[in-house]
Amino acid sequence: MAAQNVYDKIKSVFDRYGVPEFVWYPIALAESGLNPDAIGDNGASIGIFQINRVNGQGIGYTVDQLRDPVTNAEIAAKAIVPAYRALVTQVSDSQLAAEVARRSGHPGGSISNPFPITDSRIQRIQQYASDFLSSLGSVLTLSRTRSAIGSGVQSVQSDVSQEITAAVDAAVAPIKPIGAAFQSISDRFNQMGAAGLFFGLIGVLLVGITLSAMFAESDAGKAATKAVTTAIAA
Repeated sequence: MAAQNVYDKIKSVFDRYGVPEFVWYPIALAESGLNPDAIGDNGASIGIFQINRVNGQGIGYTVDQLRDPVTNAEIAAKAIVPAYRALVTQVSDSQLAAEVARRSGHPGGSISNPFPITDSRIQRIQQYASDFLSSLGSVLTLSRTRSAIGSGVQSVQSDVSQEITAAVDAAVAPIKPIGAAFQSISDRFNQMGAAGLFFGLIGVLLVGITLSAMFAESDAGKAATKAVTTAIAA
């Protein structure tokens, strides 16, 4: 299996968990030299991350399964990812691979009981990480700059969106009661149906007739009637 193909397969696994290359690559390099067929610990440890199938993470897996870079990386990720997440905000990039290695069991230790920093394998991982970061320093800086710019743009977009929403709500607030009143009237007519509307109109007409009759009997009404009659006669 071509080295680049192996690298890409492992990268695809750790990309899903957000673990950068400068963390997992030095560990894999120290464990196996990125050789999927690597065998250690008298045949107990297999593959890229030297998964131990006798008394470690590889229990229950076959040798062929552990030789698969994706399977091997997925198993290793179960320990590497938690260690990375616990340390990523506390340790500098240059120290991160070694500190993750001390706490992930790759090559040893755990989060609660770290492997000695003086162990030769940890020191080798530290050196690999330093070399890797030196060769990719400008690329990593550019990547982080882009990430920061992207985060800033998203933040501004969010703030603008919230401000627009607040402005619209403020503008609409005064007319909301009117809209509610019209909605209430509409609901009443819908509840009344056609028959209710008909009788409602009849009621309005009767009220109009009654008011007209009352006006005609009043002094003002009589005066108005007399004035109209006089005007017609003239």
